[in-house]
Amino acid sequence: KQKQEELIKFQIDSETEIAAQTELQNQKVLGKIYDTIKIIAREEEIDLILDKRYVIYGDKGIDFTDKLIDRLNQEE
Repeated sequence: KQKQEELIKFQIDSETEIAAQTELQNQKVLGKIYDTIKIIAREEEIDLILDKRYVIYGDKGIDFTDKLIDRLNQEE
């Protein structure tokens, strides 16, 4: 019984640690993305950037997703 409880505790602790590490990595990646967005916005003299999930319609010419991806890939 004690071994089973130890195993369960180890499993829970491991899952918690993995979740914490995953969150940390996600925050690092998002930080890099946001920093790059700010740089591109300054270069392009863009005052407002919206997440396309919240835009009903937008001209494709103002979407700089591909430019962002290219810039992030160059940094790797």
